[in-house]
Amino acid sequence: MLQLNSLNSYPVFPNWVFTGTMQLDNSQISELISDISKIQNIKTHYGFHTKPNKITQNMYALSQLLGKTFFENAVSHFRLAPDLRHIESVDPQMLSIAPGQMVPPVVNRHRWYQAAVFLSPSAPGSDIYLDMLDSKLYSTPPGVQDYRHVIESEQCKLAFWPAHLPWGITPNQAKTNSIIYTSTFIIKRG
Repeated sequence: MLQLNSLNSYPVFPNWVFTGTMQLDNSQISELISDISKIQNIKTHYGFHTKPNKITQNMYALSQLLGKTFFENAVSHFRLAPDLRHIESVDPQMLSIAPGQMVPPVVNRHRWYQAAVFLSPSAPGSDIYLDMLDSKLYSTPPGVQDYRHVIESEQCKLAFWPAHLPWGITPNQAKTNSIIYTSTFIIKRG
């Protein structure tokens, strides 16, 4: 006699990604993009980025809005206890990815969540990719599970993902620089 058992399934140690859209008008976007030239830039192989924590008034306003959005969603989703609700946005900066260039994987080990807002008009490429490079990569047969997740770029799209996941940006296929605002979040204790 063949007996089939119904099994329960559930995720263990999930990595939650949140995406949505920022409500920014064209003038706000233009001001943010023009602000990138008003801050000290650090030249890189992919283009340049603004010096972390050096922001303009427009970037500060975006940081506040992004922080409020993350706070409301994180508190609700994770059911955070009151003593874990001291969430702070740190290391805000703007990335400018030149045509044909990409950002290789990076990890922010001492942060809880990473955030990004795509500011440039939607163009091919400049998507954010998340890689899973843990031991599961070597123990799970190929084709069973994806090891890369792509967050497609779209103007005013925002994304939050766990900062311990390696992330990067796919090659910019547009004819102009792609501008992305990024920051990270921590929970302050004590």
